[in-house]
Amino acid sequence: MLGAAAAVTAASFVGAAPAISFAPRSISLYNTHTGEWVRTVYWADGHYIREAVRDINWVLRDHRSDEVRPMNAGVLDILGMLRDRLECHDPFLVICGYRSESTNHRMYLRGDGGDEGFSF
Repeated sequence: MLGAAAAVTAASFVGAAPAISFAPRSISLYNTHTGEWVRTVYWADGHYIREAVRDINWVLRDHRSDEVRPMNAGVLDILGMLRDRLECHDPFLVICGYRSESTNHRMYLRGDGGDEGFSF
């Protein structure tokens, strides 16, 4: 959901960009459920920084089961571009990152907003 919302929002802000930029890319995220945050440069010198991406994925994990899945790097780039265009350095608030199938199913059965047929 975070990725879809960011892509739709960023579409109006993103213009033509050079094919490759070696400028560092950073992101700042705050998980409202766990109180965890990450502010990091995740891309520099033409490549993603493994440790930074690992830290980002941890903050976006299913905090109920601690299951981690890799975030699409393109989504990170869109969030970074959006942040730059808005000239905002406040962290993005993470309401829901990854949600495992088991967590989604439990939430669905309790009526807490889980979607029986959806998990990313």
